[in-house]
Amino acid sequence: MTRYTPLHAMQDLVDLQNGCISREIFVNDDLYQQEQEQVFARAWLFIGHASQIPKAGDYFVTSMGEESVILTHDGKGTIRAFLNTCRHRGMKVCRYDEGHTTVFTCPYHGWSYGTDGRLVGVPYYREAYHEQLDRFQPGHYCPALSV
Repeated sequence: MTRYTPLHAMQDLVDLQNGCISREIFVNDDLYQQEQEQVFARAWLFIGHASQIPKAGDYFVTSMGEESVILTHDGKGTIRAFLNTCRHRGMKVCRYDEGHTTVFTCPYHGWSYGTDGRLVGVPYYREAYHEQLDRFQPGHYCPALSV
């Protein structure tokens, strides 16, 4: 649990009259955690614009607080955003800043996801999972975000 820095203590870190900011703002972990919780976790965040991904398969990676996020134009013309995370082992499924693709593939075990976030490929699906893995179960999508 984060200890919140009182407002009066933060005001002591910023001298508006002289335009000075204490270095403490940039290195204090409690202030950083407070900002993450009170700003990034509570508000709608602008992560991109449709003009940045004009064609189906276009994508770019950005961040939302500490989370890596993929904004993509899927094959059906829908703009989608999801966490850049494989549901299997938590690795990033995209390690490039932007580009064009039909799938995002986790480098750990090779699970692949379509541009809509659906799990579309699992290596050794028959041998390792005996076809028992329900690839269409909601938990096997990349975690989606509202757009």
